[in-house]
This record gives sequence, structure tokens and C-alpha cells, in this order.
Amino acid sequence: MKEGWKYKTFAECVVKIPKQKQVKSKDYKSAGLYPIVSQEKEIISGYWDDKSYLFTHDKPVIIFGDHTKEIKYIDFDFVVGADGTQILSPQDDIDAKFFYYTLLSTPIRALGYARHFKLLKEKCFYIPCLDEQRLIASRLDAAFSHIDELKANAEKQLSEARALFQKSLAKAMESKRGWEKRTLDNICNLNCGFAFDSKGYTNKEDDILLVCGDNIIHCGFRWETIKRWPKEDYEGLNRFALKENDIVLAMDRPWVKSGLKIAKISKNELPSLLIQRTACIRSGKNTYPAFLYYALQTEAFIKHLVTQQTGVGVPHISGRQILSFDISIPPLSEQQRIVERLDALSAHVRELEENQKKIISECDALKQALLRKVFE
Repeated sequence: MKEGWKYKTFAECVVKIPKQKQVKSKDYKSAGLYPIVSQEKEIISGYWDDKSYLFTHDKPVIIFGDHTKEIKYIDFDFVVGADGTQILSPQDDIDAKFFYYTLLSTPIRALGYARHFKLLKEKCFYIPCLDEQRLIASRLDAAFSHIDELKANAEKQLSEARALFQKSLAKAMESKRGWEKRTLDNICNLNCGFAFDSKGYTNKEDDILLVCGDNIIHCGFRWETIKRWPKEDYEGLNRFALKENDIVLAMDRPWVKSGLKIAKISKNELPSLLIQRTACIRSGKNTYPAFLYYALQTEAFIKHLVTQQTGVGVPHISGRQILSFDISIPPLSEQQRIVERLDALSAHVRELEENQKKIISECDALKQALLRKVFE
């Protein structure tokens, strides 16, 4: 322990805040009189107009996400968001910004979507005198401000690169003379997967990959959550087997803030089978798979999904709704030229994305290194 620092329990550091009126996430407004602060990553999650919900405070507080582990420093009055938003008010001898940085440096093991506040309440902290707390907080503010500026610039360039691709994609897909307007139903086949029994899942590396919506991210896959199926059962499930260049789309939450949950199967993802509630779109003989893949990344297709999807808790799209999308198809030779141009642009954008993601990751790592230097 550093000289002059005192060892305190969590209960000795914070004042208990009575439970406040909360707004359910489905009721958040996009604009309003009072900001809503919840356990989500964004500082402000939405807005509310009823003043009786407003939580007022005469000094800054800290928000801890019971499910998400998100930590926020809040110095304005707000409406409390959905269940899981814990309000922490530091004791008078503890600076709120210092305690915010203390919590950022405190490791809390992940319990999935379970509650984590019980783990935080078990923690103890080393606390210096109030003047030293304020000095440390001030220095960390300055350092974090510089890092945030670098990170914001990288995120802006990342967003601009993606916007550039979308603009070029929209232009490439504009219907021209000689193009045919068709629905997906007329140019491709659709398979919505099989309801595999989770009791049969395996972890053997040589077994069959099971592709579901949760594995799909924007133009790629998340392999750490992949499930597998015994390879000896593969032949009996051939009608759900994926082929190279098949396009897979999540049917539950098909579009999220990070992008459309769509990907194209390559040789590396074979052999694999399709799980129920995931769409496999297989192009017909007059449409190149790569052209169709690009066409399904346009803002027009995203808008189609958003307007057609149903369900409040978990928005989802049906196979029939997917196949009702209108698409303009040029001759095969023109499809090939469009794909070649978009492939080149896509490769350039991916390179920019990787560079900017690296900078963002390094910014986050630098913050953690600074916190360790102060608090360890």
C-alpha cells in the first residue's frame, strides 16, 4: 500500500442511493426534456419528458451496469434507465472522479448477462487523502482526454471509410438500362435451417460447424461461440449443408448498430450446416454469388429488413419477407465488372479498418496501463 493511503471496503466508500423510478428500454424516446442514463455503453440512452422520474443530485455520481459492467461518471441530473442501472454516490471524503477511475481499474470477472453488482460490493480499495485524490483525477483527466481525442479521430476515419464504401456500393447498384428488376424469390433459393438439439453439440475440432445467427457479424463470423455437430450424422442432413459462396443472414436481429449480420461462406467454413432461424441465400444461374452478396449489403436491403421485421423484444425477419426484396440485375458480364471494382474498394476499406481498429485498441490498452500505474 502506498504511504498515506487507507484500505476501505466498498460500503465505506459509497452512500446507498434509494431505488429510483425507472423507464423500460422499450419506452425510451429519441428526443425529450430529460436524458436517460442506463447500464448501456452510451452515456445517454434516450430521453423522457416526465419530471417526476428525474434523479437530481448536488454532486457527481457513478453508474455501474449490473449486467454490463459499464462504468460512467455522471455530473448532470438524469432519468434512470432500465433495470440493472446502479447509482453510486461516493462518501464526502472521496472524490467522485477519483473513485470513477478506481472502479475502471478494478477487475470484475464476467458472469455473462448475470448480475455483477454483488461482485463489486465485495471489493476493497486503497484511498489517499482528498487532495491527492483530486490531483490524481486531474492528471488522469488530462491523459485520458488526449487518448480520447486520438481514439475519436480513429473512429471518425473508420466511420468515413465505411461510409465511402456504402456510397460507392449504392452507386454501383443503381439500376441502368438493360438491367432487370426482380424479387429475390425469382433469382435465388432460400433455406432457413434445421432445429438441432443442443444436447448433441460437440467441441471436437474435426466435427461439422453449425452456423447460426449469433455466429454472424457484419461480413464475417465470430468463431469463439461456434458449435459443432458429429460428422457421422452429416450425410443425413445434406439438405441443410452449406456450400462455398452461400450467403448466410441472421433472421433474429438481422441488423444491429455494428452492421448487417450477413456473411459469405468460404472453403474455410466448410463442411458446415445451417441452424434454424438463419437464412441461407443461394444464387441462381443468372446471378453471380458475389454480386448478390454486395447487393444485400446496400442501405436499400437494410431498410427492407428494418421495415419488414416484426417482434418487439427480438426483432426478426421471415424467409418470405427476405425473398420479397426487389433487386435490379444486370447481365452477367456487367455483374462481373461491378464485383471486380467493389472487391478492390472493399480490400482497401478493410485495410483502413484494420489500421484504425488497431489504433482504437491501442488507445484502450494505454488507458488500462495508466490506471495500473496509478492504482497497483
